[in-house]
Amino acid sequence: MLRHRALVIGAFTPVAGAVIGEWVAAGHEVAAFWYRRLKFPGSRNRDRRLGRLVPRWSVAALSRRHGFPIVEVPRLATWTGAKIAAEQTSADVLISVYFPNIVPPDLLAHFSGRAVNFHPAMLPRYRGPSPIVAMVLDRTIETEGAMTLHVMSAGLDEGDIIAQSPVAFPADRNLAAFNLGLAMAAGRITAEHLPRYLAGALRSVPQNSERATYPRVTRRDLQLSARQTADEIRWRCDTLAARKPLQIDGLEAPRVTGFGRVLGPPSGQLPRVGLFTIDFDAADARIRVVGKRPFLGPWRRLREFALYIAAPAT
Repeated sequence: MLRHRALVIGAFTPVAGAVIGEWVAAGHEVAAFWYRRLKFPGSRNRDRRLGRLVPRWSVAALSRRHGFPIVEVPRLATWTGAKIAAEQTSADVLISVYFPNIVPPDLLAHFSGRAVNFHPAMLPRYRGPSPIVAMVLDRTIETEGAMTLHVMSAGLDEGDIIAQSPVAFPADRNLAAFNLGLAMAAGRITAEHLPRYLAGALRSVPQNSERATYPRVTRRDLQLSARQTADEIRWRCDTLAARKPLQIDGLEAPRVTGFGRVLGPPSGQLPRVGLFTIDFDAADARIRVVGKRPFLGPWRRLREFALYIAAPAT
């Protein structure tokens, strides 16, 4: 089997950990892991904590084990030395896992068809930087959740598809469990499909551009409002509240962290902000949502870590 050396560019997520782990397990090398400076270091801190508990999901832990460097890089499109730096790694494959910036044409040309990207949606649907949130807001994640590996091209998420794997959305609407499913799917694709593509035994397939969508998610899209039904607000709370700052439109109130209950029909009364709850009228009911609570963040992190500890090997 031909051995490859990969330059991995991405974010500190268990998906990247799964890809790197399966890549190395198949006998290949990682030259380096490149990442962009983080405005908020939460994901890297989670990666480090995860590395202490279950190293196989952590970029930092895999870096220590396999000896590849973790390197902060500038925006690739404006970094004049990007191609030279890539050449110096002696990598013959470029693997992108949730990298936040477009890779410039000269860098793609250097890898000549061996630059690939993992995208958490069933391309060509949901191209762009926020596919998971967009699928949640559209309520299509239950039918369209997937992991796709595609060849990188000049257009964002437009390259030929190498492999796709549907990922079931949990019945309890747990987004952390869905992200675990994405990581496991990415690991399987790395082990089963990526080596065959690089060996020329698996051909990539062009995307159907007529089916393509490119949703743009704004902060306003994440707001709860009186125009939404109680069911829609419950859906958003159950899926997104653990990850995104849900606020109530036009109300100075704490971040919403969960759904409480339906109190009855719309009352016509103003919203009521309590110590840990907020009552307000939805389109079809008076509802109670839960605001910020003590120790909620650590509790959710422990539950998420427990998922990865219990997960079977990919």
